[in-house]
Amino acid sequence: MKCPFCMEEIQEGAVKCKHCGSMLTSIGAGSPMSSPAGSKPIYTDYSQVPWFRKRWFLVLSILLFIPVAAIISLTGDFYYVKKGQLKTYGKSTKWVLIIISIGILVRIFSALR
Repeated sequence: MKCPFCMEEIQEGAVKCKHCGSMLTSIGAGSPMSSPAGSKPIYTDYSQVPWFRKRWFLVLSILLFIPVAAIISLTGDFYYVKKGQLKTYGKSTKWVLIIISIGILVRIFSALR
């Protein structure tokens, strides 16, 4: 059996993927979580969100290596919890991050010349 989120091999009947940490069953049901092919995975709880999609990783990436945050934001969403509800950052926030990343990279490379 393969994890529907990271496509790594996992045990049959697993509840949580040992590779990406995604929950494989929906809350209160015994059936695997399903999302239409090609769409974003559906998370119902912050504990189901992979570590590289959480806000703390976004902040750490910005502080240490901003291109990582830009690359990850291009490939999906970042999640955070607000008033007990799981939220994602909007497209405009992601594009601002990408533009800032490009600006910082251009500045670094121009300083090296």
